[in-house]
Amino acid sequence: MDDSDPRSASQVSPARAGDDLARLSEAELTERIEIFRAEIARIEAELRRRTSVRAAAEALFGGKTS
Repeated sequence: MDDSDPRSASQVSPARAGDDLARLSEAELTERIEIFRAEIARIEAELRRRTSVRAAAEALFGGKTS
């Protein structure tokens, strides 16, 4: 957390799906969108990596693996 941020660590919580959005400012909502977009990109990259690993295993060992 940035030292210039007046909010204490207990006031700043990670963005979670389903959180109440009513009290957030437009800037905070925009920040949450950026956080979720980055998380989606991270998840998609991991999914691509796993798909690639599975395909390599199938090519090496033959057949379909679970």
